[in-house]
Amino acid sequence: MSIKINFWNLWSRYRPMFVLNTVVIMVMMGMGMVVPILPLYGRSFGVSTTLIGFLITSFGLARVITDLPAGIWLEKYGRRIILIGGPFILKHRRTVNI
Repeated sequence: MSIKINFWNLWSRYRPMFVLNTVVIMVMMGMGMVVPILPLYGRSFGVSTTLIGFLITSFGLARVITDLPAGIWLEKYGRRIILIGGPFILKHRRTVNI
């Protein structure tokens, strides 16, 4: 009993899921590369390990705090506008340098 899986059939059916998972994997890989060297980098500036721990924790805490309003906005305005609006806001935030 062998099951033959056709990649292109799966790709065409679940393409948005592949794209979103790729983005999430890239973000998590970035965090995974930064977090291990952050204590060494912080020590070179004289920052305590407690403050470095708070910095790492703040990323997760910010995600927890923003996930609920983001979910509400998603239900209210739809996924497309939120998925387009998020990168647009980030782009213009970087331009203004807030």
